[in-house]
Amino acid sequence: MTAQKFELVFQKISLSLPLLEAFQGTEVRKLTIHKKERTVSIEITANKMIPLQKQEELKGALLESLPGIQAVSLAVFYELTDKTPEALAAGYWGSIKTLVSQKSKICAGVIADAEWRVTEHKLQILVKHNMAYYLAQKHLDDAIANMIHTETGETLLVQFKNQKATEADRAALENNRKKKFEELSRQIITTQAEAVQEKANAEVAAVSSSVSKGILLGKEINGANQKIIDTKILGENVIIEGSIYNIEPREIRGEKYIVSFDITDLSDSTTVKFFVKKSVFDAELSDKIKKGKYLRVQGEVQFDKYTKEIDIMAKNIMTAAAPAPRMDDAEEKRVELHLHTQMSSMDGVTPVKKYIERAIAWGHKAIAITDHGVVQAFPDAMNAIGKSDLKVIYGVEAYLIDDLGSVVTMPRGQSLDDTFVVFDIETTGLSKETESITEIGAVKVVDGKIIDRFSTFVNPERPIPAEITKLTGITNEMVADAPVITEILPKFLEFCQDAVLVAHNANFDTGFIRLNAERKCGIEVKNTVLDTLELSRSLLPELKKHKLDIVCEQLGVSLEGHHRAVNDAEATAEVFLKFIDMLVEKEIYKVDDINVFSSQTVNYKKLKAYHAIILAKDYVGLRNLYELISLSHIDYYFRRPRIPKSKLIQHREGLILGSACEAGELYRALLDKKPKQVIEELVNFYDYLEIQPLGNNRFMIESPKVESVHSMEDIIAINKQIVALGEEHNKPVVATCDVHFIDPQDAAFVKSSWRQRQAEGFADADKQAPPLYFRTTKEMLKEFHIWARKRREKSLSPIQIRLRI
Repeated sequence: MTAQKFELVFQKISLSLPLLEAFQGTEVRKLTIHKKERTVSIEITANKMIPLQKQEELKGALLESLPGIQAVSLAVFYELTDKTPEALAAGYWGSIKTLVSQKSKICAGVIADAEWRVTEHKLQILVKHNMAYYLAQKHLDDAIANMIHTETGETLLVQFKNQKATEADRAALENNRKKKFEELSRQIITTQAEAVQEKANAEVAAVSSSVSKGILLGKEINGANQKIIDTKILGENVIIEGSIYNIEPREIRGEKYIVSFDITDLSDSTTVKFFVKKSVFDAELSDKIKKGKYLRVQGEVQFDKYTKEIDIMAKNIMTAAAPAPRMDDAEEKRVELHLHTQMSSMDGVTPVKKYIERAIAWGHKAIAITDHGVVQAFPDAMNAIGKSDLKVIYGVEAYLIDDLGSVVTMPRGQSLDDTFVVFDIETTGLSKETESITEIGAVKVVDGKIIDRFSTFVNPERPIPAEITKLTGITNEMVADAPVITEILPKFLEFCQDAVLVAHNANFDTGFIRLNAERKCGIEVKNTVLDTLELSRSLLPELKKHKLDIVCEQLGVSLEGHHRAVNDAEATAEVFLKFIDMLVEKEIYKVDDINVFSSQTVNYKKLKAYHAIILAKDYVGLRNLYELISLSHIDYYFRRPRIPKSKLIQHREGLILGSACEAGELYRALLDKKPKQVIEELVNFYDYLEIQPLGNNRFMIESPKVESVHSMEDIIAINKQIVALGEEHNKPVVATCDVHFIDPQDAAFVKSSWRQRQAEGFADADKQAPPLYFRTTKEMLKEFHIWARKRREKSLSPIQIRLRI
């Protein structure tokens, strides 16, 4: 919507006069009604400060006036003439006090008599009673700075500073303390006689009555629970629930106990303390507050100067009902086909016996064991079954390497005398999702001779970064008048026609060409692709690295103007012609035979490993699985136990092969936008395809290594794509959990071991908290509600796979 005056937009809403005056002169630049969520979001532009309190009043008034709306969000953006730090601080001071006061009563009291000053472009908020650290702990300085930056675009550093107390402040504080002490003394003297008379009987009667109602200390607790992990701010009044795992009553003076007990809700644990009369605890509470009991506690977070730890001083304690254990009550129960025990190094944490006990308790028919590269959990799994009917599916999550040769993709029987187009491109960056092509250079080779050339700059329609210009020598001026990619690509593909496309590190160059052709020109690139980088690894195994300049130097090929497309294409063509001669010497005359040759000379240590699930369906499969595991540890171990595809094919009898997780070959091919034929070949290689809950792959959204995933919708789209491929090629699609621990709360236990995985290249291991727990059937169906109702039998029920172990 175009910006409109505030009073016009809300003319049909009954707003108070003070509220209208506060927003007078502002404009509504965006108003969105979210029907599904039943919410309203509003963006307002103002040239004067609007107190935060008035903003809250507006949201409340709109909630009352708009039937069916459950929430209103309001964003104010200021266009101020004076944006100096002093002006911003003065204008925002009322909103700052409101923002801080909303946090808690303590914060409201602290900010009420605070002052501010601007020093060296910093807004310093001066507070009394040494409360600066307390406010900073609540990150209120960041909240204030973020509010100012969001609404004005200005960056203002905010700091809380303790204000030195004046003599007048100290005198007033002392005077107030004396008055309270005198008042308290009078109350004690007045009521002491009556208290002594009735104390014993009244205490016992009150405790007995309260305990019978589940109130063990103080009064009934009302309010929402907090997770213990979120209750670490000193001075806050909190409500928690949890199970006692340690207790210590310690006698003190006056026939009393100070009772300390440790309590956990599995998010974290803390110590709770309270004072109680010794006779009351022994008679009434000792059997209610003990190890294993589940309690609800309300109290104040404090720092214990004796234990040097943060704990909770309880005001109120009640009995509470412990959460019921999760059960699988579905009529037809699922089978988990992807599960890691503590035998998966630095990954799984749960013993296989616990998984099997849970599967038996839930009434599951079978469960698969698929540790990373190992089978040590099999004996314990067999012993844990006991006399139950549970079937254990023995398997492994393998590290699969493609040693079948990856020099040529989508070969079609071409000979080495056919037409080849050797090409190279230059780009504004490495990401084919976000960067653009700046130059294409190509030469056409027929019968081992160069017969034609293609060279052009491409206007990327965006600035070329300075570091790219430094690398390639291509400047913004050089491409300013060049055609755009939608003009160039059809001409280039017409130049190529059905020729084999040749490039050095072809995945990069053809990836850019294919993605731009499909998205911007609507053209599907179906050409066979040959990678001279991969071919050099087979023909020149003596080289440690196979970059183009190193290969050229080895073969005596001139490479002038490296990192210019036309020069690199010419040099790559010369290299390719020499490679053709070397292939002919080895009696290789067809493109299809190059992969066979490459597979015989491949260095398995340089191949990328992909995850794959291998399940044994009978005793023949179990023997073959053991043999593959032995080979992976003895003959093909490099950082991990690797299984070559050639060996898997050789020992595939009795085995079922699944496509695994996001680290699997199929998932990665979908992420990399590989050609349709490559995707179809991978689908047909596996016996079943796998999808997982969205949370398992949430980490990809923020990962710089994954270019094509920006939101949960992208992850949903990939899952849908896998399901569609399964239906198209008649392959079962199985929903798995990729189980690493048994219950959701166990994530805290596995996180410490994941931190160690950073040494293996998992840079974000400390940030990850994927929900890799053992799900019930209903929990799993809920995860895949988008298509579960339509495809439940076909996509989510792997029970029909026959396993005769």
